[in-house]
Amino acid sequence: MPDDPEHLPTEGTDAGGHPVDDWPPPAHPRAGRPDGGDGPDDDEDLEDDRGVVVAWRSPMTVLPRSDGTFFVAMSEPLRITLRLAVEELRRRLLGGNESTSRLFPPAYPDHPDLDAEYRELMFGELLESRLAALDLVESTIDEEVVTEEQLVAWAQVINGVRLCIGTELEVEETGLDLAEDDPRLPAYVLYERLGLMLSYIVDVLPV
Repeated sequence: MPDDPEHLPTEGTDAGGHPVDDWPPPAHPRAGRPDGGDGPDDDEDLEDDRGVVVAWRSPMTVLPRSDGTFFVAMSEPLRITLRLAVEELRRRLLGGNESTSRLFPPAYPDHPDLDAEYRELMFGELLESRLAALDLVESTIDEEVVTEEQLVAWAQVINGVRLCIGTELEVEETGLDLAEDDPRLPAYVLYERLGLMLSYIVDVLPV
């Protein structure tokens, strides 16, 4: 995949050079694909060089590049969602919110005394690691090309917020069916949108 900057999106545009408000892009954006080719047909998917199929009309595209980095293009609503995820998780971590308990599972679940000792010794370091991941994501949200380390941090942050929200809402595998006037709906919409973002990232990260 070429590294020619003209094939990468510019500020405020998608991978085809179109304003993010106009997502999805036209069926045939000239030089719109991250690999430099023409855009696919309406019913055609874009397959990267590892055989990962990415729907071109998706609100988010993540593709591995030949140098080990990743090309990322996303709609503005998803970019805003990622910013909200960073802010929300930082607020919960620094506030000691109970919903963050799943981010720090017990090391010795069958031995409360040992686990309490472990948490006393290690919790500060674990918390700093979580906060460092937030800083890394916050500094790369607007980047069009990210490293594997940065993309893994994105996944960790997104998954962390989903765990917190899922814990509060008691979300099960079948999801939730909420009415439009349910006060939990905004949080659940965020939960679902973060899940969509996480799936795009996990699909392209090395196993």
